[in-house]
Amino acid sequence: MSVPMRWPLLCLTTLATGCAPVSSRTERVVVIEQSPRPTVIHVTQEPPREVVEVEPPPREGWLWAHGYWRWDGRDYVRMPGHWERVVVGRHYVHTYWERRDGQWWLHEGYWAAN
Repeated sequence: MSVPMRWPLLCLTTLATGCAPVSSRTERVVVIEQSPRPTVIHVTQEPPREVVEVEPPPREGWLWAHGYWRWDGRDYVRMPGHWERVVVGRHYVHTYWERRDGQWWLHEGYWAAN
């Protein structure tokens, strides 16, 4: 076989066997984990009183997370309560506001170790 014929055959063989050159472009992998610590937001404007809502009847294996007021960057927005699947070996800490150092700190709900 002549030299000019060997080159295309070598290229086809390389591609067919999976020995093609690796792309220099790397794939970006993003891993999102829920932090064991709550997310904290702080503002200077006092939040409204607690959200008044009718708590639904209990559901086995689920916990009702109370509604709360969330800061959207300009004003408070009412966040309704929602169901959280019970996590064995943990207890739920409901979302709450705390006044500290002249500011209001929102501690979002999370599952904490017992």
